[in-house]
Amino acid sequence: MPIQSSLLNRLSFCLFLISIAAASIAAQVPQPSPTPTVPKAVVKGRVVYDDTNDPVRRSRINLVQLVNDRSNLTSATDRDGRFEIREVPAGVYFVLLESPGIISPISFLRGNSDNIGQPEAFDIKALREYCTEIPVDGTNTVNVTVRARRGGAISGKVTYSDGAPAVNAVISMYKRSGKERTRILNGISIAGMSALNTDDRGRYRISGLPPGDYFVAAAEKNTSPNRSRAGYDPFSDILSDSLTATYYGNGAKLSDALPIEMSLGSEINDVDIVLPDSTPHTITGTVTAKSDGRPLAGASITIKNKEQADWLSRDPQKVTSDSDGRWSFDGIPDGTYVLEADAPYETDGALVTSDDEAAEQKRLPRKPRVLPKQVDVTVGGSDVAGLSIELIDGASVSGTIEIPGGQTDRGYVVVRYAYESGSADPRNNNTPAMDGKFTIDQLKPGKIYLTADANTYGAMNEIKYYVKSITLNGNDLMQNPLTVEAGQTITNVKIVLASDRARAKIQLVDDAGKPLPAKALAVIPVDQSRRSFESQTATGVTDVDGIFPFSGAPGDYLVIAAGKDDPWPPGTEAVRAALTAANRINLKPGDNKTLTITVR
Repeated sequence: MPIQSSLLNRLSFCLFLISIAAASIAAQVPQPSPTPTVPKAVVKGRVVYDDTNDPVRRSRINLVQLVNDRSNLTSATDRDGRFEIREVPAGVYFVLLESPGIISPISFLRGNSDNIGQPEAFDIKALREYCTEIPVDGTNTVNVTVRARRGGAISGKVTYSDGAPAVNAVISMYKRSGKERTRILNGISIAGMSALNTDDRGRYRISGLPPGDYFVAAAEKNTSPNRSRAGYDPFSDILSDSLTATYYGNGAKLSDALPIEMSLGSEINDVDIVLPDSTPHTITGTVTAKSDGRPLAGASITIKNKEQADWLSRDPQKVTSDSDGRWSFDGIPDGTYVLEADAPYETDGALVTSDDEAAEQKRLPRKPRVLPKQVDVTVGGSDVAGLSIELIDGASVSGTIEIPGGQTDRGYVVVRYAYESGSADPRNNNTPAMDGKFTIDQLKPGKIYLTADANTYGAMNEIKYYVKSITLNGNDLMQNPLTVEAGQTITNVKIVLASDRARAKIQLVDDAGKPLPAKALAVIPVDQSRRSFESQTATGVTDVDGIFPFSGAPGDYLVIAAGKDDPWPPGTEAVRAALTAANRINLKPGDNKTLTITVR
């Protein structure tokens, strides 16, 4: 592959990381103005190093809006460090510089499997302290001096037990955040990503680190040589397929790693790591359906070390069960692992001919799809054999969608669900409706809320409808969750949509009645069942007149304006606290009005 193409792939992945950061706390379904206009604001100025006032030359500069992110807000500095970005929409932005050694907003993305997609994914307080924040009203020119702050650097060497350098090992950085230790990235530039690999001497150097306590880990690459690969892998610079990692201090657990205290601009050397030898073992077992004991052929079983976080982890090593449901892992070192078994979808059975009607062909009934299951396994000095994994049957819920005027062929409808115990996963907890019908498969036992998003002529248009009612045999499912049990099939759910969405221009003003432009705010349903879905809430920024246009289902809403030091958007606890103190608005079907709210 040509070098230029390789670099482009790497750059695409870097930009993908920006989208992770923005999507972590951005509403999944934006609420655009009915008559959007091209923004006229210009952001221009000069970028200088904070410690020397020298210009930051020839560096790419991005404006990253952590609420309702927009792409392509980018430019580059000239030889004097000057830049200009045109047509910037109203919003509050952070400056992201792609320059080695500079502290990046990406460093404050507290990535783990529990908070990705949530407001808590960013350390907003630290982000504001070390990165330049720029409010834009969408109309006026903003002149700004961006002060680029140099972060600290950690360097060292990774070797094998025989003293040979560990070439191309993957380096991972973890930062202490309260009681947690979360993996971080130091930036998105190609140079920054490449620094996460050791060189031909086994050495590494990672710069651009904000102050704090850090932990460093090293892991080998390509530890599963028989694994299938498809060409260039843009993740290879920062991810490893190894089942073990060694932390600074030469321990195998993050909890035993030695901390490295980093101050602003400091340089810490000789953070060396030795990769130990290990004796490989095997893990063997079977995977079956719990309901009838049948072996599950073609099930995928994956393995990962419990010490390795989900966030930014490579797809774990994987095997497939045979016709008897048997599977086996080889080359597994000592450690504690998580195995996850997931059976393939069991489609309709083969065609068979009935005895009484030779000409009629019938299809065997579809078996319920089983649910994935995780089990913990400890390997300590010997093989593990005879591990049995039983998968329970998943539930299914199906029903119909009623759109005003019978426009089922013209509407794009997505049915979403969320368990009572947590919010919906916008990436997975949804299914499209086809011809006015929907089916949700592979539901785990529990209580779920349902909703639907619908618009016309494609998914990218403004949402036109809202959910008026959801019922099952006359029972209201909008206020009360639906209880599903293992293997249960629930039919006849009816979702009725309406088109008379409420609209409001929400204007924020100060105590003197002066409009507040470029003010971040969130409009959140009071109803807890609707708060489970990101598509039912809106976050954004007021325009030059202090106005934020909102469109949504009729009902009661909280309007929360961002304070100077508030984490943003508001997380679960902040919303719960706002229930008694925040401003409330009530919108009726078909409303189209202006509401003025005083922010103190």
